[in-house]
Amino acid sequence: MNRYSIGKVANAIILALDLGVKNLGKTKLMKLFFFADREHLRRYGRPIFFDSYIKEKMGPVPSITYGIISSYNDKEQDDFREEVKELLQWIEIEEKDVGYTRPMIMMQFKKKREFDPEVFSKSELKILREVFTKFKEVTAEKVSELSHELPEYRSAFMYSPISYEDMAGDMADYVRFWKEERKAFEKA
Repeated sequence: MNRYSIGKVANAIILALDLGVKNLGKTKLMKLFFFADREHLRRYGRPIFFDSYIKEKMGPVPSITYGIISSYNDKEQDDFREEVKELLQWIEIEEKDVGYTRPMIMMQFKKKREFDPEVFSKSELKILREVFTKFKEVTAEKVSELSHELPEYRSAFMYSPISYEDMAGDMADYVRFWKEERKAFEKA
């Protein structure tokens, strides 16, 4: 059964690093995950990460992944303690000041383990490689701008969910069917 997986998140970050994605901070990562899930939904009718996307000012944000990564150094909160612990077995996260004229803190990732392709299907790997290669040299600001142009982003209310059906384009009916089948399977 497909569901949210820290292993997929960590290995996607490692793959992006291995492919040489430039300036891979939290903002750019969040948008790349959105573009990857969107493209996989449009071609194959299912997401890669099984996260919930929210319309934020800087573009779509995968809410679970954002919460986990944002909590990596939050010692007092229990919200994502186990998930952060698992993520940090795969990658190291640090914040650096990358501003030239004024302070600008950017989260940066370093791998602790080698990429494990076994956590992904062939189609998921294909889409991740395509998206990471396409946006390899693109800045976080530009990726955010591009996400703002998408109809599913424009039509959602600020701080509201962006549905898989809206992301799926022509595959929306199939995604609706898949969601209903999944609910029925989980009840059984």
